[in-house]
Amino acid sequence: MARLIKNPPYVNLMRPDRLHPEDIRIEDIAHNLARINRFCGALQYSVAEHSVLASDMVWRLHSKDDKEKLSALRLQALLHDAHEAYLGDIVTPVMDWLGDEARERMNMLKAHVDYQIAEALNFLQDPSSDIKAIDKQLLDFELAFFFRLALPVTHSYGLVKKEFQCWNPDEAEERFLHVYNELKGMMI
Repeated sequence: MARLIKNPPYVNLMRPDRLHPEDIRIEDIAHNLARINRFCGALQYSVAEHSVLASDMVWRLHSKDDKEKLSALRLQALLHDAHEAYLGDIVTPVMDWLGDEARERMNMLKAHVDYQIAEALNFLQDPSSDIKAIDKQLLDFELAFFFRLALPVTHSYGLVKKEFQCWNPDEAEERFLHVYNELKGMMI
């Protein structure tokens, strides 16, 4: 029997280029990212879990001196793929095949959605931060752990690999929201 959802999540019924801050809820982001699996669905490892681990990596790799700055960086890491809640994900080999023009258009759309998310959730994105480097390092760890690919891994790999747990979607959603609320509380 079909179950009606009290507050249904965003379900991509609106063109993403027309999203505005008032269309965005952190609950939708957490819900959708918890149900989008990385690596084109090859395993039950969600974008939400990946994002929580990226936020944890920021905590491990940065100075603890400025707690507000650290919280802001961790929030950026947590939300670095938030646009996927509204756009889905196109895996790199497909984007490579589509070509530079499609990649450029997708990057423009991601930037628009990222801006709307930042406005809605009242946080600043710092393009100079090293979140992309952390995301790339985490991808290397994921490939080494899940697919046994021999990639150059660092000391941090030993700390992170035990964290890969493949949470079920409800747990991933709950943990993502917990980290988000914790970080927002530290920034007030």
